[in-house]
Amino acid sequence: MPKCKWCKEEVAKEEAMVIEKETGQLLKSGKPKVLRSYYHEDCMDKYLEDKEKKLIEQEQLDALVKTIIAIHSIRPEDFPQRFYVDIQDIRNGYRRGDRKQVKSKSGTPYYVIESAYEYVRSNIEYAKLQKSFDSIYGEMRYGLAIMRDKLPMIRQRELERIRAKRAAKKQLKEKVFRDDRANYKNKKYENDISDFLD
Repeated sequence: MPKCKWCKEEVAKEEAMVIEKETGQLLKSGKPKVLRSYYHEDCMDKYLEDKEKKLIEQEQLDALVKTIIAIHSIRPEDFPQRFYVDIQDIRNGYRRGDRKQVKSKSGTPYYVIESAYEYVRSNIEYAKLQKSFDSIYGEMRYGLAIMRDKLPMIRQRELERIRAKRAAKKQLKEKVFRDDRANYKNKKYENDISDFLD
């Protein structure tokens, strides 16, 4: 009996949802090798939801990296791989040198980090002209320090924007609800024909 890939509990093959993935290798019989992942029906929904969240996170990370590359005027292949660790630390909520076990992705979202980089773009470009750096990584770390200085302010702006959006949505719902109640007339009697007379 196979195990569910999400919850690690056994699942009957007849009831399981299956995802098949070809590996690109061939078996001795000449057929393509296929990996199968089994899921419970409710676990499949959680898996697909998680996969969608990860895809959105990856798109936001890619946009952030493009912004950083544009600010520092470097080629994509020159982007230092160890800078990803610095970005991930901010995303995961770690402080410099502080590697406590925290819930993954509990820090600042990538799109807020990107907004902070856009906000301090001129400061980073000015610093690049004023200082001489030993390496691209050193220059990027200096830019990261400038961005981190403004990050709390950008995070607060984002929270205010989200609150304002929620308040506007709530007001709209209340207005629609009030409008519906305003059009309703209480009938005095069941045989009331006042609706037809208006």
